[in-house]
Amino acid sequence: METKDDKDKPAVFSLTWPKDGKANSYLVNAGLGLNLNHIKKGKSILDITPSFVFNRNNQIKKEQHNYKSLVSVNWQFGKEDTSNHCHQYVLLFPTVQHMWNRIDTSRSFFTTLYGTWMYKSDNTLFALNNYRNFGKSGLLYYIGPIVGLEYQDRYNVKNASTKGSITRFYWAMDVRLAIKRGNEANQALGFKRFEAALSYAQRHELGSNLPVKEGIIHLFKTEFSFFPANTDDVSLALSYNEGQDPIAAIEKQNFWQLAFKLKLTYLVKK
Repeated sequence: METKDDKDKPAVFSLTWPKDGKANSYLVNAGLGLNLNHIKKGKSILDITPSFVFNRNNQIKKEQHNYKSLVSVNWQFGKEDTSNHCHQYVLLFPTVQHMWNRIDTSRSFFTTLYGTWMYKSDNTLFALNNYRNFGKSGLLYYIGPIVGLEYQDRYNVKNASTKGSITRFYWAMDVRLAIKRGNEANQALGFKRFEAALSYAQRHELGSNLPVKEGIIHLFKTEFSFFPANTDDVSLALSYNEGQDPIAAIEKQNFWQLAFKLKLTYLVKK
């Protein structure tokens, strides 16, 4: 839930096949968030969301088991050219987080600031951070670059060599290709039937007082999803993951994952 895309992702129940031959099993990754406010002034939109996230996977090569509490902010501001039907926005995602990692019994304090640019125009096929049709076909594509800074302070650790703080530069690219449902192929928007996604993220150590230097770490993921219903909130996905994600307490490794994903949204009216 560190970014808007993370919030839009559904919860996961999955089967896994670890590369080293350990027994197949399941994992649960889920979160609960409350959107406190939606402030709109002109073309500027601000959302504030406190959240709780639970990640548990004990059947991959290096286990994942953590609890996270965080407050995230989504801030969108920009401009629209109505004569050319062109929309351009800057999107910023600052967060404050606390994580309890049960594997190494450490606690971490995080602050992150990610940002990107959203662009779409009716006069061109090119778009960023927005699904775009290829003409009137049922084929969609999505390109989502993101950059940012991360600060992590590990304290109350079992292993003294992991205690300390680190600042990282972060950048990532997300590319997706989707097919809409047959009866929606000629519509500007519509629910997806299939989607193939490829993402890559890289973190560079900018400064640290840790005994062991982190250097550059990578995270690569490719995923194929099937959407059986008239919604993007229910899907069956097969993915391959390789690399490391310190924000989610995923150690360096690779694994396949078959997941059933579900997202539920409730609106409380005043």
